[in-house]
Amino acid sequence: MEIDKIREFVRSNIVLLDENVILGDDDKIFELGLVDSPFAIELVLFIEGEFGIEILDDELNISNFSSIGRIAEFVKTKKTK
Repeated sequence: MEIDKIREFVRSNIVLLDENVILGDDDKIFELGLVDSPFAIELVLFIEGEFGIEILDDELNISNFSSIGRIAEFVKTKKTK
C-alpha cells in the first residue's frame, strides 16, 4: 500500500530528538519541525519515482504534504487521474 511505503520513507528520513516518539499518520510533520526544506525535495522525488506520478508546481503546497496520511491520500488521488 502507498501509505506503508510513505510511512517508511518519512520515518527513516526525519530527525527525532527522542527515539521513543511514535509518529502517527495524522501528525503534522512540518508543523512539528520534524522535517525541513531539503527533506521536502527528497519527499517529492521519492513520491514521483516510487509511484510513477508527476507532481505539478501548483500541487506543491503544504496541504498535500502535511502528514503521512495526507501524502498517501494525495498519491491515491493522483494515481486515479
